[in-house]
Amino acid sequence: MLGVVSENRLKNFLVAVGDGEREIEASRQRLCSIRDFALMAAFERFDRNLSGNVDGRELNDFLRENGVLTITDSECDALVRYFDNNGDGKLVFNEFIQLWLPCEDNVLRSITSDRPSIRVGRFDRLPVDIELAMVRVIEGEINLQRRLESLKRECLLGLDFSSLAALRSIDRYNAGTFNTVLLGAFLRS
Repeated sequence: MLGVVSENRLKNFLVAVGDGEREIEASRQRLCSIRDFALMAAFERFDRNLSGNVDGRELNDFLRENGVLTITDSECDALVRYFDNNGDGKLVFNEFIQLWLPCEDNVLRSITSDRPSIRVGRFDRLPVDIELAMVRVIEGEINLQRRLESLKRECLLGLDFSSLAALRSIDRYNAGTFNTVLLGAFLRS
């Protein structure tokens, strides 16, 4: 079991995960609610070199073109790795769309996936409202990564902290499982 300080750090981490994911989901839903947003057009907007995939550099180029200079290439690379299913460090279309589609609203997800796309040229931009909404999604993902890394470091500072001790603190009844009921009870305690 963790001590009081380490338990509070773990709780802060878990709450930050939930809050951050909720904010990103809201940003994704706002983006997908824009009638002109089409997934293939977005993919073509990022894939400037026409390679058929998007990497961290291309994400950061998009951000810089939209005036965001505070995000590093390594943070964009980490975001790509998060959504990269095959581990090649690049997002093909099916991986790329997971960055934008909402997770909780299946109707909006389906509507967005079925929208027809306009062709986006190599030097074209999308409408301003779409570009800004996409920037918000990326910034939300990066800011959540930053926050969670900071909270992870705080957790690891505790001499009593380990993954096993964290699990034991959440699983107070030694059921050997990790579920929402146990997690809720841990966060409420």
